[in-house]
Amino acid sequence: MANLTAGTSETITGFEQSIYTKRPVKGTAATYYPGGMLSVDATGYLVKAGDTAGTLFAGINREPKPLAVATGAADGDNNILVARPRYFLAKHSGLVVADVGKIACIVDDQTVALAATTTNDVAAGRITRWISATEVQIETLPFGQNA
Repeated sequence: MANLTAGTSETITGFEQSIYTKRPVKGTAATYYPGGMLSVDATGYLVKAGDTAGTLFAGINREPKPLAVATGAADGDNNILVARPRYFLAKHSGLVVADVGKIACIVDDQTVALAATTTNDVAAGRITRWISATEVQIETLPFGQNA
């Protein structure tokens, strides 16, 4: 799966119950798109969500426009508004209706897979609804809880 390369349709469900916080971004060059999943690394800075050791799911990017972090930026030069919704929608590959109730782990900033099918099992939440062959609804786990 590939990282999010453009804005997506709404990823937070219409019945969201979100907590919003501005968080500092890691200085590594990257583009952060609205609706993309975000993680915090071991230093506490936001990074694009992925199957990366030492990261924890932080939430969903709620900025209205993409943020391009330039090469040479320092940690904390930029901030992103992060939502921690109760439920959100995510892309998947290969999940089925029988996977409802299982833990969804991050593949990249828009995609999830089952725990034990990813290398580092960075949990995004629990699958609460199978929507289609490409999309599921996730219930966010408490911050810091992992697979």
